[in-house]
Amino acid sequence: MQIRVCAARRIEEGKGTDGDGEWLSLPMPVNQLDRTMRRIGGSRSDWIITDWEAPFWIEEDEDICWINEVVYTLAGYDKRLVHALCGCIDSLDMFSHGAEDGPLLCTVRCSEFA
Repeated sequence: MQIRVCAARRIEEGKGTDGDGEWLSLPMPVNQLDRTMRRIGGSRSDWIITDWEAPFWIEEDEDICWINEVVYTLAGYDKRLVHALCGCIDSLDMFSHGAEDGPLLCTVRCSEFA
């Protein structure tokens, strides 16, 4: 499974973004994501998702590293199963921490950005 998100650096809360953003195809290796996000600039809290192409809803302030981790995990499953599962949940949150009995999928931590 692969998704695309358009990431940009937020200038100030409620004031828009710095430029049009950059489209990312996820999952991608953490070091490549690190280089890409450094090019966009700012820190994790400054990044905003302005658009996406995915079978699930993504909030503009979702952590891009976390999305990458979840999609990396989903990539190991049959595409039809993932799309069926996505049709049964409200958001990507349920994949890792929204289910009543615990996470539906386990993920690994991505590197911290400076």
